[in-house]
Amino acid sequence: MWIPGKCDILWALSVLTAFSVACDQATPSSPSATVVEARPAEVNPVPIGESDPDIRLAQLRSERLGVVDQVALWKWTNAKPIEDPAREAKVLVSVEQLASDRGLDRAKARKFFESLMADARERQHTLHDSWRKTGPPPETPAIEIEELRRKIDSLTPQLIEAWGRTAWRP
Repeated sequence: MWIPGKCDILWALSVLTAFSVACDQATPSSPSATVVEARPAEVNPVPIGESDPDIRLAQLRSERLGVVDQVALWKWTNAKPIEDPAREAKVLVSVEQLASDRGLDRAKARKFFESLMADARERQHTLHDSWRKTGPPPETPAIEIEELRRKIDSLTPQLIEAWGRTAWRP
């Protein structure tokens, strides 16, 4: 009899979280079309007593993707490219330092964040592709990029901490 391991459970939880985020964003406008809208960037704090680091990691990843929707809207509104290598490089330097400070493998932490950033770019491209067809979401105020970056930056050490506590690390 097969019993799922912690790695299998985290993977399934991550897939379900990503699917949940994607489903929250998609509202059918007709039977054959799907419109993807940005939702307000709200970071819901994880309860301090959260005992399962895998669940905490999945929640923090989901929170980060929620902020990414607003980043996509800001970039759309301000005609900025989705790719921002300078910003990503700055975040990755911070990630490596945070990992090192916690006694974690810098290269693996960097890889983990590179995958988060790839997910974020993919999400932004999906939103922009949708908006090219249907227009941006109506009556959604764009939050300034510096505020969004502060929210993402505040999640970074929490993500490193949660990632470092999981038994599953790439």
